[in-house]
Order: sequence, then C-alpha cells, then structure tokens
Amino acid sequence: MWQVGLAVAGAWCIAAGQAAQERPVAAVPGRALAGPSALLRLARDRRWLAGGALTLAGVAAHLVALSAAPVTLVQPLGVSGLLVAVWLSARWRRRRLSMAEVAGCVAVAVGLAGIVSSLPAQVGAAEADPTALALLCSAAALLCVAGPLLTWRAGGRVRALVLSASGGACFGVASALFRVVGSHLR
Repeated sequence: MWQVGLAVAGAWCIAAGQAAQERPVAAVPGRALAGPSALLRLARDRRWLAGGALTLAGVAAHLVALSAAPVTLVQPLGVSGLLVAVWLSARWRRRRLSMAEVAGCVAVAVGLAGIVSSLPAQVGAAEADPTALALLCSAAALLCVAGPLLTWRAGGRVRALVLSASGGACFGVASALFRVVGSHLR
C-alpha cells in the first residue's frame, strides 16, 4: 500500500524538520521567543528554514496519504515520527538517549503496534456529521487557546505536556477534517 509508505515518509519528514528546528529555537532567549525579533532571527537561520521545508513536505505527504487512506490508518502511522524526532535530536546533539527517552520510545512503539493491529481491515467512506464536526472544531480551538493560557505560569514539564497534548489534538482534528472534506470532494 503506497499510502502507508507515504504516511510513514511524511511522519518522518515532519519529525526531521522539527528536530532540525529545535536547536535554533532553543538558542533564542526565553522571553524573546514571543517577540517578532525572534521570528526574524529564525528566518535567517538556514537550519531552521530547512527544518520548515522538511516539515511542509511531510505535511503534504500526510495530506496525500489521508486523501487515499483512512484516517484511522494514517494518523497512527504519523506517531512513528516521534521515534525519529527523539533519535535525531539526540544524535544531532551528540548524546545518547536517556533511559526516560528510551522508555518513552518503547511505550510509543508498543502503543503504535497495538493501535495499528487493532484497526479494522476495511473502513468505509468518512461520513460528515455536522454536529460532530462543529464539536471537534470547537474543542480544537478551545485547546489551542486554553492550553497556552492555562500554562502561562506553569513549570516547564507541565507546560510542555499541556502544549504537546493541545498540539497533538489539533493535528488529529485537522487530519480528520481533511479526510472528511477530501472524501466528499472526490
């Protein structure tokens, strides 16, 4: 199935792009990151720009895979990119993975295998329930706004957890919406 290969390639491109962008972003002083000068600084960084290009290529591959395969197959495969991002980040920083990172990668791999193996063999066309779509969009919008606001003064780990959960939920909702819209345009 070419869709599976494209979904995995897209996930890995997104992961490589995000890992490439991590170092330039981490070099920006904390409070300055929220200002326009930080964006201008990053826009002049070749590594950050290359990471952005890789991420865009990965998103394009993800969307093409979604247009031809069920979201229940493509989305879990996208999670495989987390494993690549963790490994690349450590490799580019010339350090070994910590035990916590290894444990997290094992948990992701086991969860991914469990999800993919439990998927039904045949999935019908996506049905658009306007009420469900409105609720999904509202929940995603609320997460995007509430996540950063609720964690403004939270510690680094709590903030990272809430923001990553918000980002993941929004990415999942966007993928599901793209799949529904794409299936109705065909």
